[in-house]
Amino acid sequence: MALLLTTIGMRLIRLLASGDSVLIKGVIKVDSLHVEQSADILVVVGYAPFNAAEKFFMLDSNHAVQLWDGSLANLVAFESVESLVYTKVVTIYSSKLTPVGRLRIYFGYRLDDGIIVFNASQPISVVVM
Repeated sequence: MALLLTTIGMRLIRLLASGDSVLIKGVIKVDSLHVEQSADILVVVGYAPFNAAEKFFMLDSNHAVQLWDGSLANLVAFESVESLVYTKVVTIYSSKLTPVGRLRIYFGYRLDDGIIVFNASQPISVVVM
């Protein structure tokens, strides 16, 4: 059984079991001033086991997980887009969840001039039991 998790301008918190199959998508509403500009799509995930501090990871263009040092300059692109459209759907993850703990999923875009727009106050929040 697959579960679809999405967020469109709202906070979403789900409780899932380890081993559940999920499809996590995010919808980016692009600022009208940024439409038709090239950009990198960024995905960052905060992960905290129940008994440890949160660490942050980023997903690269091969959808591989990399530890992130917290420096904006070191964020890698999940996807590159030649021309942003008003609404961009991003498939973030499609598989089974295995780590037990809390996940906070952030996503957005980085323009060529370095401006980053993302869901800072509204991450997708998941608790895996």
